[in-house]
Amino acid sequence: MKRALVKRPQAPRLAAPVEILLGEIVAIDPCNARRLEPDADAVAELSAALSERGLLNPLIVRGSPGAWRVLAGGRRWRALKRIALPTDLVRVRVFDGDDESAAALSLDENIDRQDLHPLDEADRVAEMAQAARPETVARVLGRPERYVRRCVALSALPEVARAAWLSGRIGEPQARALAGSPASAVEALFANSQAAAILSDVRQIRAALTPRGVSVRAPAARFVGADAYVAAGGAMHEDLFGEEAWFLDADLLRRLERQKLSAEADRLCEAEGWGVQLFEPGDVGRAMPPDLTEPERAELADIESRAQGAPEPTALDARADEIHRLGVLRAVPQSNRAQYGVYVGLDSEGRLDVVRGVIVEGRSVPPQTPSTFGVAASASPPAEVAKPRPPRPAAGSAILPLEARRLAEMAASRAAAQAIQGLAIGDVLRIALAALAAKDRAAVGIERSQGPGGSAGSLLRRLSRMDFCVALAQASESSDEDVEQAFAEAIAGAVDFRHAEFAAGRGLIKFIDRIDVESFAPLYAAGFDYAAYFTVAGRAVSLEAIRACGGPAAESERAWLPDDKLAAEAALLARAKCWLPPFLSGDAP
Repeated sequence: MKRALVKRPQAPRLAAPVEILLGEIVAIDPCNARRLEPDADAVAELSAALSERGLLNPLIVRGSPGAWRVLAGGRRWRALKRIALPTDLVRVRVFDGDDESAAALSLDENIDRQDLHPLDEADRVAEMAQAARPETVARVLGRPERYVRRCVALSALPEVARAAWLSGRIGEPQARALAGSPASAVEALFANSQAAAILSDVRQIRAALTPRGVSVRAPAARFVGADAYVAAGGAMHEDLFGEEAWFLDADLLRRLERQKLSAEADRLCEAEGWGVQLFEPGDVGRAMPPDLTEPERAELADIESRAQGAPEPTALDARADEIHRLGVLRAVPQSNRAQYGVYVGLDSEGRLDVVRGVIVEGRSVPPQTPSTFGVAASASPPAEVAKPRPPRPAAGSAILPLEARRLAEMAASRAAAQAIQGLAIGDVLRIALAALAAKDRAAVGIERSQGPGGSAGSLLRRLSRMDFCVALAQASESSDEDVEQAFAEAIAGAVDFRHAEFAAGRGLIKFIDRIDVESFAPLYAAGFDYAAYFTVAGRAVSLEAIRACGGPAAESERAWLPDDKLAAEAALLARAKCWLPPFLSGDAP
């Protein structure tokens, strides 16, 4: 006779749904299986959804009238309290049973409920978005519109990515990084020989799939604006799961920027009488200083002291600009302004940067009529440098400091060691030969103390736990492929590139040349401190890297940033593009 292995508790007794006052529910029942407080943001999102579609499933409560306790549905109860009054009616089912049965019911409610896979959720939302606008779907679901757009992007992943996600080969962070990119690019990434390494790192996925373009945070992008750019036919790429977006047509952006700057320059020339329009920062040399009154000087000094440390422009900054404008207009009489220029450009935040009274080379500057304030409008007017900017280095003028070069070589050494495991056996043998035969093998050589690498199930890992004779027998019975892989893992774990002198990198370059550089670059980027490199390397190197990663437009937009911000921008672009220093990629001596 068979006997039950588990004694089932008393069958729960649930009444038919009824309506009670929300204020009559006073607490969470002690038998509720969920003891932890839910996330506040999740409760807020649920409140928005309930306010739109109402409560679909009744709460389960126990207790007595006026003192009901929630046995199942605590998160919904908390969400309802945010949007409803105590006198509002709420649908519930009353449970009548002992504590053991109550605990069993609450546990069943939570264990038996299986959350949707994120891809199933995305598919359902995408289906709704096919029949209605995203903002309508968002309103029905009580979720932000961005949530709907994210679901649509995830649902549109190509089959190879969907299968990898459903099988657990990649997780949700990797799927999010893949979403929104062209299907052909995602499929090519999966077909890459280094797909496993790339797909394991969200940063490498983004670096491989992010198209080249101009960041929405760039000065020109902020100045032109996304609406005007898109209206002119420009394409954009947005990271739906991050905060970044790019203008993909840099030439169109530049034309729109110049049109907008030209319109402002036309307005200034017509209104104030300037004779020359200047748009290149390099054209701004000397400019007439403002002719200021003593009260204006005092006010400017007060503004400067009060505005220090303010992160954004304030009304004080606007007032200071107006005082400066009036002072320059006094310094250069209307009748003489046709001989002077006005520069119209952008600052690092994309705001208009205007310099009036620029002394234009080749134009005679007439003497000024003596001013009643007598400061700047003398017979031989002093000229000041207008808003000094760092000089733009000539292309190819960058000289890489030794410390920066060593930082790059060390990162390349670490990446090369990591890349060994994916090499053909012939290349692994070359490395082992060099390590064992070279005269500096004490620095490079085989160091067993580093321990074997490889995954927990690899042949190398198994052999490392055996005596030599047992290990030799095991190795002799293993396939050639397993032996080759184990040998590559052993060399990767034993050869310490970091202590090698690579003769300014040339020996390492020859080795890298044997590797597919596009496969090597992500390994390099993952372990390289780009910020430290560009800080040490200097301004010219930062600009060269920006030009290589983003083109001349990107270089021009950042050319007048201060050194620290320029290094940060170069590091951001270089990491995103897996940029290699020229001397490592073979593009420079």
